[in-house]
Parts: sequence; C-alpha cells; structure tokens
Amino acid sequence: MYGKDPSIKCDVLVIGGGTAGIAASISAERAGCRVLLLEKYGFLGGIATAGMAGTMCGLYLRDTNHNVEQVCGGFAREWADEISKRSDIKPVHMAEGLYVLPYDPWDFQRTADRLIRRAAGVTMALHSTVISVDIEGCNVREVRALIRNRYVSFRPSCVVDCTGDASVLYMAGAPVDEETGVQAAAVVFSLDTFKRAKDRESRLDVLRDIQRAVRDKQLSTACEAVSLIPSDSLNNLRLKVNLPYDSSNDWNKLTELELRSRDVMEELSFFFKAGLSRLPVEVGVRNGRRARGRETLTEEDILECRKFPDGVACGAWPMEEWGLDIRPRMTYPPEKGYYEIPIGCLIPESLDNVFVAGRCISTSAKAIASARVIGVTLCTGWAAGKAAAFQAMNKPLSVAVKELRDEQVRGRGHDP
Repeated sequence: MYGKDPSIKCDVLVIGGGTAGIAASISAERAGCRVLLLEKYGFLGGIATAGMAGTMCGLYLRDTNHNVEQVCGGFAREWADEISKRSDIKPVHMAEGLYVLPYDPWDFQRTADRLIRRAAGVTMALHSTVISVDIEGCNVREVRALIRNRYVSFRPSCVVDCTGDASVLYMAGAPVDEETGVQAAAVVFSLDTFKRAKDRESRLDVLRDIQRAVRDKQLSTACEAVSLIPSDSLNNLRLKVNLPYDSSNDWNKLTELELRSRDVMEELSFFFKAGLSRLPVEVGVRNGRRARGRETLTEEDILECRKFPDGVACGAWPMEEWGLDIRPRMTYPPEKGYYEIPIGCLIPESLDNVFVAGRCISTSAKAIASARVIGVTLCTGWAAGKAAAFQAMNKPLSVAVKELRDEQVRGRGHDP
C-alpha cells in the first residue's frame, strides 16, 4: 500500500501544531532531541489562529487589586513577551480580577514561525494528516501520515499527542474519555470599515443593536449570543458568536456547525452593511476527547488550588463553561490562587512512550474547562515535550520533573 514511500526516524514526534504542539516541539529540541512536528494546516497555532480566538487566557493570576502577575514562568512567559513586543499590547482587565492578553492571529502565526525556525533541531511538516498509529506492546512503533500527496512513515522514540482530541491515543486503541458534557462552540470574525464603533461605548451600542434586532426578528436567534473580542483597531469590529454544538459521535455534526457559523457571519454582515474582513479557518470547538492518564486533574484540585510534588505546570483560570448565553458560567478558584498539574496527567495509562498536552490531558469533564486555555496549554505542552525528550534520551523522568518545576512552577514571574 505504501510502496517505497520514506520512513523517517526521530527522537520525538509532536503531532498537532497548536499552542501545546509549538511549546512541546521547542521544549524537546532545547532538551537536545531531534524533533518532527506534524500539523494538518499550512500554518501553526491551532484554534488560536485557525479559530481566531483573539485572547490568551490563563497567563495571569486573578487579582481584583489590578496587580498583573504571571501564573507560570518559563516558556509561557517567553511566549507572552514575544507576542507583546510584536503586537505592542499589554494585559487587559476583563472582570472579577481576570486578565487576558489580546493578540492578532497573524502575529500569533508569525511568532510561532519565528520560534520554530530558531529551533534548529525541529523539522516541521505542514499539511500533514495522521492516518494510522501502530503499536508494539505498550509503545507506539510507527505513525503514518499523508503529507500533501505522499505517504510518510515515522518511527519515533517518543510521541507527544497535541491534537486536542487525543487522536493518537484513539488510533492506537488506548483508553480515552469521550466528551459527554455540552459546551457551545464559537465563531470569531471581523467586520470591516466599521465607522460606528469608534470607542468602547459605541461598540457596546452595536451589541445592543444586535440584541434588539433579534427581539424584533430582524436577526435570527443564532445571532443572540454575541460578544466583543478586544481589539486596538477602530476600523473593524471583532465579534464572537456562541453556537450550540452536539459533541456526540455523530460524524457530521461538525460539518453542520461550520455551515451554521457561516450563516451567522453572513447574516450579521448584511445587517450592518459591513464587509467580512477576517474569517476563521474553522469554528472554535471547546471540548474534545481526553486521555485517561496515570493521574487525573479534578475540579476539586482546581478550586482548592492543590499542589503536587510532581506538579509540572500551573493554572489559575476559572472553570469556564459555555452554554448558549452571552456569558459563560465561571467557577473561580480563590483570588491569587493557582493549582498545579502533576506529570501523571500527561502520561496515558496504557502507553509508555506517549505523552499528551493541551486540551487532551487527563482531567475530569469540568476541570478541562480551566486547563484547556492557551496559558495552561503552553505549560502542559512544554512539560510534555521535555518529558518526552528525557525518555527518548534514556534520562530519568524525575530529573525532567525537577527541571520543569524549577522553570515553570518555582520560576513563576511577576509584573509582565
């Protein structure tokens, strides 16, 4: 079937070039490994760029006294600094002491390009779709991918699953937890030359106009759950509309969601007589399949700000559960508090040479509503990449854990 298509050996194979995959690749490379990064799109960033999420959440402690303090040190801080310099932006206070870092998706893409290019030991393959995973005992032996129009086989020492849906584990037949809760998806887009929205108050008037038009049946109810994405530009309006999403195993549900998202974008564009200046590549789905790990992060761990001797990443973002309302249901840990994620949440229970990061780490259904945000996925990606590198080089995992604690947990920064 595969003929004479190439077979490539590497130390660490990272699958998925979203936020977690970027961090994992650079982490493994800086630890001394040869790394291959596979990404299905022609660019990096995952939902942060393809879905135009627009804000980096989870980088800062919650503080109602307006003190801005980083949750994690290490690469999460490095990434935030890179974005801040490129975009000339600072953290924005939202509500209840929460801070986010707005970003432009193009700046996010180019920052990823620059950092990956600097990592001489990382080889990146865009337009790569993984089609099969073969195991031998408790190890992944081979991963096959279609890279544009050619089959390529990879034989890695270790794999990091950063797919967001635990796709590597699923294809390997490893135990996974299917998402059973309901989280609304979101579509983010920009309306161009929007001269009405010259300041914050006039932008809020736009939202009121949308709500009024829905009540008057000038707009469909699908447009009702709309909010603003922070933006420095006064020439366009960045909107986020929440849409119901059935996360069942019905294979065509995501297709229906994508079609609905385009209906909504077009409807609002016509209503305001404004052009669609920037469109997402995909709708932003907030939930997905998760690994069954050797440890599981729970909502109690988050709300009680639990620490672990082998904690390798930090999180402080509330559990953010999106229904069909304009605002999510937020369940907060204590102000200035943060929780740690133990290394066992990044290690599947049945595979020895696979680590997971990002949205598919081992958590309860509620806990992932905090751990899935960009700030936390930067940390879990970095941790998984270093752990995979140490295993590939036959170094003790305990040493990797110690280094990760020094970098990301004890190395937490202060004012950005």
